[in-house]
Amino acid sequence: MSSILQYSIRVPGTSANLGPGFDLFGLAFRIYNQFQFQFLPGKEFKTSVKGMETLPFGPDEDLVLSSYRSYFKRFLSGKEIIPYSLLMDLKLPMKGGLGSSASAA
Repeated sequence: MSSILQYSIRVPGTSANLGPGFDLFGLAFRIYNQFQFQFLPGKEFKTSVKGMETLPFGPDEDLVLSSYRSYFKRFLSGKEIIPYSLLMDLKLPMKGGLGSSASAA
């Protein structure tokens, strides 16, 4: 019987993209994006967002999957990529200057 690997990552919002000078402070806010991964060998990639029926981005804009594939290509070249099921709880506003894109990478 194979075990399922599970990981949860919580990333805070940041002041770095609010505008000129805000990156100087390097503040983290008490608002988070949370990513819950289950790695499922032999399955397909699945991404869902808590509270949404459809993803707020297209397949070509999935920064988590893009970063994951880049990691495998760079550090685990030749290894078989392990699919995951991902549940995202997105509290950082997209394109709001609080680091939502950085939280996905």
